[in-house]
Amino acid sequence: MKMLAGVFAAMATIFLISQSFDKKGAKEAEQHAFKLIESHEGFELREYRPATFAYMDFEGEKLTQHGGTGYRYLASYAYGDNERTESIDLTAPVYVEVGEQTRVKLMMPRTQSMASLPIPRHEEINFVREGYQRVAVIAFTGWVTDERIAQHKDKLLGRLAEAKISHRDTYAYVSYNPPHEVMNRQNEVMVYLD
Repeated sequence: MKMLAGVFAAMATIFLISQSFDKKGAKEAEQHAFKLIESHEGFELREYRPATFAYMDFEGEKLTQHGGTGYRYLASYAYGDNERTESIDLTAPVYVEVGEQTRVKLMMPRTQSMASLPIPRHEEINFVREGYQRVAVIAFTGWVTDERIAQHKDKLLGRLAEAKISHRDTYAYVSYNPPHEVMNRQNEVMVYLD
């Protein structure tokens, strides 16, 4: 019994240390730059800088399912699953946008231009250069489910209505952590402003 407890304690220690190193890696990843416009009770207004994204489109609103599938393909592309077998630094966060369709997108590093990006092996991966984006953002922690996304989206829409801030119907959930990180998960729901 003591041996089993010792093995469990060792495994728990290794797990916690690995999560600490993973968190450091996620914090050091290049992130989509933004300017804070205003802070409100429970949400922020931000303006995101122009950026280039790799993306995949999906039908329907199975957000966590599409987010997981899209992330695997986009991360695989960045890890070298492209015509030049060239690795690209991963960035944060991953966006899962919902509008006319569901789009999973990953920002490409600022050092890459549309012309310099390697061609993906999967024809479902496309690229887009986006201009400045004004958004309202509400943050939450923990695991993401479609239900939790809907709750935070509804909360954010209610606060925008109270503040009389107009917005588009397009929204996104945003995840800053890789799927294997189980501690200190940072997520956001954002609504695109008019």
